[in-house]
Amino acid sequence: MVENNRTYLTVSFGDVSEPIESAITEKHPNCEVRRAFTSRIEAKKIGADHISDVFPKLAGEGVTQLTVQPLHVINGTEFEIVKEELTKNLDLFQDVRLGSPLLTSERDYRAACNAIVKDIVPEVEEYIGEGTTIVLVGRGSDHYANSAYCQLQEMLNLSGEEDIVLTTVEGFPSYADTAKKLAKMGATDVSVVPFIVALGEEDSEEIAGKEEMSLRMILKAEGFKVKCIMKSLGERPAFQRLFADHADAAAILKKEQ
Repeated sequence: MVENNRTYLTVSFGDVSEPIESAITEKHPNCEVRRAFTSRIEAKKIGADHISDVFPKLAGEGVTQLTVQPLHVINGTEFEIVKEELTKNLDLFQDVRLGSPLLTSERDYRAACNAIVKDIVPEVEEYIGEGTTIVLVGRGSDHYANSAYCQLQEMLNLSGEEDIVLTTVEGFPSYADTAKKLAKMGATDVSVVPFIVALGEEDSEEIAGKEEMSLRMILKAEGFKVKCIMKSLGERPAFQRLFADHADAAAILKKEQ
């Protein structure tokens, strides 16, 4: 069935992931893919739509069928903002669907583990070599959904990937927690890889920068040999497909009676 009037809207805090947008377009060539940000400052920087303005704008352009796909890893504060704004504007459209963040259902966690093993691990082994401990760095949050990183860690461990460690920039596990864990594991060589959909300048500095509080410098200060592969999830085909699949599986939002 050709969807002539369905529009897909990707939403993030303020980072663009054109490869994910392209993955959605590839699956739905007859549909338009748009983007919006939850940060008004970031939206203004590049002339993108803000989440509070985009729905009336789309409706005014004649969009009747809308699928919103958040480019978030966890179901945290940013996702709640998206859902709240969308819910307020349901009456503007005939058919509205909302996709879920990367880590939502048990199936999602298993799919993410599989993508890590098939996409990230081979790249680390190719460019850095075997025998290194991989540290995946998520953005993290003080929201309770931050526990998603711990669940993903447990699933990786249970699947036999015990040399992959999750850490976060702003949540738990912290960089200090991770340094302690790596020491207990007896790790010596560490490969740092972002587990963030799109890397901004601040993300790169906090992960691989030369300031003493970056993960790279903290681990070096603890005696680890550290190499970084600064490639975002949005640049990885396996994760591009996962977000496109989430858009396809988006749940219909019904208007309140």
